[in-house]
Amino acid sequence: MAIFTASYNYCSTTMNLRLSTSRHHPNLDQLNHCFVFHMINLAGQRVYTSIPRVEFFDRYSAITREILTIMGVTTPAVISYFASRISSFAMVSVLDPRFEAHRVLTISLQVQQNEEEEEEEEEVIEHTFREALSTIRTISATEESIRALKELNNPEDFGLDRTPEQCSICLENLSFQNHHVDHDHDHVIKVVLLQMPCSHVYHKDCIVQWLKTSHMCPLCRYPMPTAS
Repeated sequence: MAIFTASYNYCSTTMNLRLSTSRHHPNLDQLNHCFVFHMINLAGQRVYTSIPRVEFFDRYSAITREILTIMGVTTPAVISYFASRISSFAMVSVLDPRFEAHRVLTISLQVQQNEEEEEEEEEVIEHTFREALSTIRTISATEESIRALKELNNPEDFGLDRTPEQCSICLENLSFQNHHVDHDHDHVIKVVLLQMPCSHVYHKDCIVQWLKTSHMCPLCRYPMPTAS
């Protein structure tokens, strides 16, 4: 038995190919030169199929794509990349003088997802994004403009029957009925809302902290006055 192997990596996916040869193979017509594909899919299951070599090379593009689909590969770009590698591997096998006497060529295929590589890629992307954000220069709103924001104490102040459901900064509910309980001093602190000139409403603590970093409304980017 003669053997050679190949391995390919693409888009965090690895495909391993292994060629084995035999002059005799049970359950196959020895008059036909054929490929036996021994597939191990992403779930670790084994699947076998045999294809006459003439038929394979007549329809190699469709057949290799079907093989990869059976193995659980679904991404079009990955299928296209690996399909061409399988076809090339099969062609090299047939043309190799060492295998001329072998009627049956068995190609074993295994595809694996590289989860660690995916996690590393995500970490690199996140780190790059954080670095990019750190280079962005933000401008705060003036203290005077922050103090001038309209304070809302009841729905009538807002001019509508009800306030928006959430503060878009902290994503907690906006309601005049909500209270924060200060357990250390055993008393209730009423929630205070502030309205921006663009009419968007936020918790006072949230929007004041925001405007000390950025002078723009989080929702519509309405620009508050700046010192510059």
